[in-house]
Amino acid sequence: MAKRRGNKSRYSKPNNPGSARRIMIEKNRGAQNIGNIDHAQDLKKAVESIDVSVSCETLLRALQCLSNVTGDPAFETAALALQGYELTQGGLKASIKNIIAVSGLTPEVAVTHIVKQFVDSGCSIRKAASLASVVAAMQGASDESVVDDIRKAYSSVLNGEYPSPPQPPSGNTGRRLLVKLCPNVVRDGFVKRRAIFPQILEENGEFCVVPDDRHWRRLIEEGHAILHGVVG
Repeated sequence: MAKRRGNKSRYSKPNNPGSARRIMIEKNRGAQNIGNIDHAQDLKKAVESIDVSVSCETLLRALQCLSNVTGDPAFETAALALQGYELTQGGLKASIKNIIAVSGLTPEVAVTHIVKQFVDSGCSIRKAASLASVVAAMQGASDESVVDDIRKAYSSVLNGEYPSPPQPPSGNTGRRLLVKLCPNVVRDGFVKRRAIFPQILEENGEFCVVPDDRHWRRLIEEGHAILHGVVG
């Protein structure tokens, strides 16, 4: 690139043009996955904002108290969900961090697909981790620590230490729910229905008994099933 200073011009060589080109290619190739990385980084920031002094016991007692004061079942459901995720003792911040870590929902794990693409193109793992950190705009105590964390996460992914795809625990409260499936789900037929909803415990026509877990709470919220009560 020519730069003019007065009547003179000089050539300034771009810094590592090969790396810059790789980064731009990877940004275009992995654009659909950047959203997952951004979400993981936002989640990490949100957890860091939690006061370290807050305990799971304090939050659980607060929800139970609000349930008794207001009579609103939403607070009771929230308290049950805490118990389903085993958030009943210890520091709340540390417990949430542990769920994120074992579920593979960290930014370092989210970026490993980019690391793999750089490795497949001939980069060393450390070089690939370094380039991936730039592509994903990863933040940390230092550039070196960020690269090391990504490299370790990549090795852990290769060793199958995280669920694929990354996902949190089921959050099963131990209760059994009676739900009515929406008409289009009933029309799908028994075999297809069981393939889509493998957690069905009992079935009688359009009514089913299902576990009170994250999966079914989401299906009820999204309107795929109607909650008719708790049966045990």
